[in-house]
Amino acid sequence: MLGADVYEILREKGVERLHHANSVTTSCSFLALRGLASRGAVEAARLAQTAQDSDQLDRQFGIWNDIFTDGVDLHQRARRRNLYGPVLFALPLECLLNLPGGFDVLVTKDNPIRWREGQIADDRYFASADDLRAGYSFGDFAKHVVIRAANGILPFPAGRPVEIVLDNANFHWTDSKRGVHEVAVEKLQNAANQARLAVNISPRACRPDCQCGVQGQTGSYDASSAGAMF
Repeated sequence: MLGADVYEILREKGVERLHHANSVTTSCSFLALRGLASRGAVEAARLAQTAQDSDQLDRQFGIWNDIFTDGVDLHQRARRRNLYGPVLFALPLECLLNLPGGFDVLVTKDNPIRWREGQIADDRYFASADDLRAGYSFGDFAKHVVIRAANGILPFPAGRPVEIVLDNANFHWTDSKRGVHEVAVEKLQNAANQARLAVNISPRACRPDCQCGVQGQTGSYDASSAGAMF
């Protein structure tokens, strides 16, 4: 579908932004590429990215070069930590209106972890604007907005800072007095500076009933557990 068609329907449903969560390492690579990038695009650029449990399925189902986003902030809505990482990029929905030529926008009917061999495209994606309008509900975690581009990169909107929400972990490294959140902010800011990007990095303000186990806790953080954040 065209980006403008998907934009209109998502806006009708109450979506205001496209969200993508990832690790600090992968997010720094996005900043270096100046946009959200597919797993394949980061690999092709020989930049670092954190392994994900879905990597094998992404290759198997031919979505290794696609960019996955969500219409809601899953951490906030589900009141739990996003397993893909603590760094949340929030892009204005209007970015779908300004896509370069050659971009396609799809919306999944279900999360690819539940896809099966033998399915056709219409089993996995909404086939038309009418189907999407009838089948999309605000907050449905399984319905991902997928951007497909030849180079696998969705550029950050020009003329405005990149908006990032970072989980506010209160842990410190075991061999340092520096906090994990502080180190993460520094890495993200340095990556943005090198790419000559303006960024707004905001600490996450969790709801009182959030079960993420990040805010309000203190303790040590060693290299063996760093994958949860970095």
